Amino acid sequence: MVGRKPIPSHIRLLKNDTAHRHLYKDELIAEPGTVIAPDTLSEVGTLIFNKMVARLEELGIASPAHTEMLTIYATNQELVEWCQRYLSEKGLSVECDNGRSFARPEVGMLQDAQNRCLKILEQFGLSPSASVRVKIKPPQKKVNAFIDLDEVNA
Repeated sequence: MVGRKPIPSHIRLLKNDTAHRHLYKDELIAEPGTVIAPDTLSEVGTLIFNKMVARLEELGIASPAHTEMLTIYATNQELVEWCQRYLSEKGLSVECDNGRSFARPEVGMLQDAQNRCLKILEQFGLSPSASVRVKIKPPQKKVNAFIDLDEVNA
């Protein structure tokens, strides 16, 4: 496909794209339901998964159809955190017997995992560049004017 990637309909609806009101006919519609972390994730991965689901529920776009993508995100984010801890303890390079130093392989693993996480965040509209395009209004607190009057009269 030549040109720009199409913006998903749920993101276009969130940012109130009035210039292009039509929705994509071939796009899958996310079904409502609870998103449950798969048993294959570790404890840390499950925590990351549930944290991301909570963020998506705030936006109103969480769906069981996203389980696989969220699982990949949680696995990569767990790898990012592990690599960061490992590299902070061991250092970024290894010195060989001949005096030369080389970057640890974990540095490349960290960069790859970060790139995969960023691509997934962009798909959900959660990266810094995507958040500029998506105008999300926080839910408004319902105000009952009669309660305020009762407090004044009391």
